[in-house]
Amino acid sequence: MKFIVNIVCMLSLAISTSASTVATNKSLYSISKKYEYLLTSHPNAHLESFRKEKIELYQAELKDYFKDKGIEEARADLLDIIAKVPEDDKRRSFFRSVKYASEEELIQIFSNKTLIRKTFKGEGSNFTSSDLFLQKAILYTILGVIVYAIADNVFDRINYETFDSFRLHAGDYCDTTPAEDEALKADAYNKCVSFATHPETCRFKEWKTEKFEDYTSYDSFGNSTTYYNCYIEARYKADRDR
Repeated sequence: MKFIVNIVCMLSLAISTSASTVATNKSLYSISKKYEYLLTSHPNAHLESFRKEKIELYQAELKDYFKDKGIEEARADLLDIIAKVPEDDKRRSFFRSVKYASEEELIQIFSNKTLIRKTFKGEGSNFTSSDLFLQKAILYTILGVIVYAIADNVFDRINYETFDSFRLHAGDYCDTTPAEDEALKADAYNKCVSFATHPETCRFKEWKTEKFEDYTSYDSFGNSTTYYNCYIEARYKADRDR
C-alpha cells in the first residue's frame, strides 16, 4: 500500500516541480493528481479504510491506463521523461534499463536499496530538488509498470502466441542502433505472420535481453573492471483461438 502511495505522491510532486521543463502525459498527470489529493489532503485521508478503497481504485485506473496505452507505449512515455534527466550517466542508465530490460531484471535493479540510495543521493552532481523528484518519479513509475506488466504476462501466455527474432550480440551495455532495432523487429514480425494462427493480429510485444558476466580484469593497482555480454531479441505476439 505504501508503495502505491509513493507512486502517486512522487509522480505528482515531480510533475508539479518540473512542469516548466518536463513534458508529461496529461492522462497520467490527471490520474496522479486526483489520487494524490485523495490520499494526502482529503478530510478522510487519515482513515485506513478510506485510503485502502482509494488505492484499490487507483490501481484499477492505472491498470486501465497501461492496458489502453499498451506496455510499449507506456514505456515510450517513460523514455520521453527520462530524456529530460540532466545528468548524462544516469539518463543513459535509465534509458538502457527501460528500453531493453525484462520485468524481472528491472525489479532486481530497482529493488536494490544501495543502488537507489546512490542513484538519488545526488553526490558529485548539481541536481536541484526537482531533478531528484523527477528521478524518483521515474523509479516509482517504472515499478508501477512492472507490477502490471507481470500481471499482463500471465494473461498473455493464455491468450497469445509469441515469436522471437534472432539473437543480436549487443556488447557490454546492450546498445543497439536504430537499424539493428528495425532488423530485429522485422525478423520477429516475419516469423509471426508466417506461423501464427491469426497472423493478421501480429504486433510488437517487447524486447528480450540476456545479460551475463563475461570476465573481470584487474589493473596494476588491483582495481577490477567487470565486462558483460548482452544479447537482445524482439518479440511479437498474435492472438490464439478463443
